[in-house]
Amino acid sequence: MQTNSFSSRRWVYLITIYIFGSSAIIGSASKMKQDAWIAILMSLIYIIPLILVCARIMTLYPNKNLYEIVFALFGKVVGSVISVLFIWYCLHLGALVLNNYVTFLFIV
Repeated sequence: MQTNSFSSRRWVYLITIYIFGSSAIIGSASKMKQDAWIAILMSLIYIIPLILVCARIMTLYPNKNLYEIVFALFGKVVGSVISVLFIWYCLHLGALVLNNYVTFLFIV
């Protein structure tokens, strides 16, 4: 079986775009009103250490995907729990973004 691996630079781009996109789409703009851009900027500043840690882990395990790395770092049981939680988070966030797009299309 062939495994596809990303470089650490691609992981940084992927995580940055994912966090920025989800905070821009689902962000609390209704509560913040004109200060929503400050919340997005602060979320980017707070996420930079996490991005650097993920990039470093990807350079330490060059030919493994994310789930193989989680299993190697945390073991089989805890790695399975973390993987399921991560998959659930991605699906949940995707559903929320899709819901926002559909609501926007119905309104427009």
